[in-house]
Amino acid sequence: MPIEFRCESCSKLLRTPDESAGKKAKCPDCGTVVDVPASGTSPSDALGSSEFSQSPPQPTPGESNPFSALGSGMPENDNPYASPQLSAGVQPAKPAIAGELAHNKISFDDVLKTAWAITMDNLGPMAIFGVVLFGIQIALGIFGQVINFAGQASQEPVIIMSVQAVNMVINFVVQTWVGIVSILFCTKMARDRRTDLNILSQAGPYFARALGLTFVLGGLSFVIVLAVAGTPALVAWITTRDEATTAIAAICGVLICMIPLMLIMLNFFLSMFFIVDRRERIFAAMGQSRIYMRGNKMTAFLIMLVVQILGGLFVLFTCCAGRIIFDPFSILVLALIYLNATGQPFERPISK
Repeated sequence: MPIEFRCESCSKLLRTPDESAGKKAKCPDCGTVVDVPASGTSPSDALGSSEFSQSPPQPTPGESNPFSALGSGMPENDNPYASPQLSAGVQPAKPAIAGELAHNKISFDDVLKTAWAITMDNLGPMAIFGVVLFGIQIALGIFGQVINFAGQASQEPVIIMSVQAVNMVINFVVQTWVGIVSILFCTKMARDRRTDLNILSQAGPYFARALGLTFVLGGLSFVIVLAVAGTPALVAWITTRDEATTAIAAICGVLICMIPLMLIMLNFFLSMFFIVDRRERIFAAMGQSRIYMRGNKMTAFLIMLVVQILGGLFVLFTCCAGRIIFDPFSILVLALIYLNATGQPFERPISK
């Protein structure tokens, strides 16, 4: 009989022919390579008797058995490691990917109240993480000042420009890494209110795609600014040759281009979360973000506007010491927007 077993990584039920016993197989859902057990078990043993509300349907005479092939209706030469279909009314014990997605409207109150409750309940870990983020920013600033001073001291234009370019690249790389780590930390905190600082070393698998996404969005924004803001200034200069008129046209162009830039930001607001949390590729993540931000753009904009205004005042009145709480809090709000918009479960505050 076919061998049925569960993937060690995602718990997907797999079925493979007898001759595959003892060999390695790749899970078609999560890609994990697993060892095929030496002998098969019945479907009820593989899933656990409590997971079936009824037995698999039996074929009537003259009808092909839907479980004789490797999945209902599947020809013999198809993927031998595919999961068999379950009968009507039967649900698998665990989804292949934790947190299946469903488009959901963001709740302004729910996001802010939950973010505040999580922060208050985990003030210590949030503050420690905020200190780490703040320390990284200070270290970057000091490093940038030192190498810029060294470049200026040489009084060589080529060296000065090279040093500035190196400083920009280092800042870009470090900020991308910090962004990934922040998403990992705050998304886990939002889901189960537990995390650890080992997450600081887990940004590697997402780094290349995160860099690519930043380049794509940065390039798109640059083209829009160049086209929308630069065109009026160019036209004014060609037609009038007047510097004041050209400057006014350029300012008007910059103000106008804020609209498409805001639309880009809101449409692709969740792209980095899809790369880090769902391991999507760059353009797939951007497409997913557009889907789940439909109907949520204005709410997300208002949430972030309130957070930035109130957070800015808090940081100002605490002489910047409040950043150790505000920085992780603002990222936690982003994580809750992502989980809320995609219909994923997260820890909500307990009503008293």
